[in-house]
Amino acid sequence: KHYNNRALVPNYAEILARWELQSKAARETRPYDTHRFGAQPNATLDLFGAANARALVIFIHGGYWRALTKDEFSFLAPAFVANRMALAVLNYDLCPNTTVGGIIDQVVSALHYLDRVPRIPANWIIAGHSAGGHLTAAMWSPLAKLSSKVRKRVIGGLSLSGIHDLDPMVDFSINSELRLTRDEAHRLSPAGYLPRIEAPLMLAAGGDESPEFHRQATLLHQAWPDVCQKPSAGVHFPKGLNHFTVLDGLCDPGNLLYRRLCGFADAPAA
Repeated sequence: KHYNNRALVPNYAEILARWELQSKAARETRPYDTHRFGAQPNATLDLFGAANARALVIFIHGGYWRALTKDEFSFLAPAFVANRMALAVLNYDLCPNTTVGGIIDQVVSALHYLDRVPRIPANWIIAGHSAGGHLTAAMWSPLAKLSSKVRKRVIGGLSLSGIHDLDPMVDFSINSELRLTRDEAHRLSPAGYLPRIEAPLMLAAGGDESPEFHRQATLLHQAWPDVCQKPSAGVHFPKGLNHFTVLDGLCDPGNLLYRRLCGFADAPAA
């Protein structure tokens, strides 16, 4: 029950509908290009450029690896572009049409593709929400077979309401689509590894989220002190925000997480 966010946030459908409307408006008013980074049906990304961009933010959406698409998250673009941050919003195939491990590999493919795109910022910030937080942390871990060049591009990241220990997913009803065995859940949990990227990784969850999402953030904070306990990283539980509204903070220039995420652009690459 601590992972059933739709039950924990009764008005979740209204929030998702608002995101969809705001995202449609963002795509109508902000120039962007859609790129295909692989042969899989959903191996696409939207790239929003920014004049004199200081960094590229790469956003990985949530949906428990089985729902939602990049199209619901274009609403993040205006605030980042206004702050001279380009934004890539990744899409990926969903379970049960693929596996959690397969999604990790697709994100790796997207990053290697972006590495070949000309005229994008050299410095990258990777951020993900919910299942996207897991995928973000996976990029720091040996689960992601990233080239050393790509790893060096990363200057910071944020796992927002991320799941870093997949063991509880085996007992969750969504596992009918994820099809995780206990061993596979352990193998695909970033918290079970040491990080390979040296850049700071922030951890956060809404203050009103369930104790399990707070545990998930604290777990990685303790497991990865070299990256998650850097002064520019840390673990944060902003008050009054739930699993969905915590993401809205990345559209608010006054929000701590937004300011820290953009602040990575002022630091040198790891």
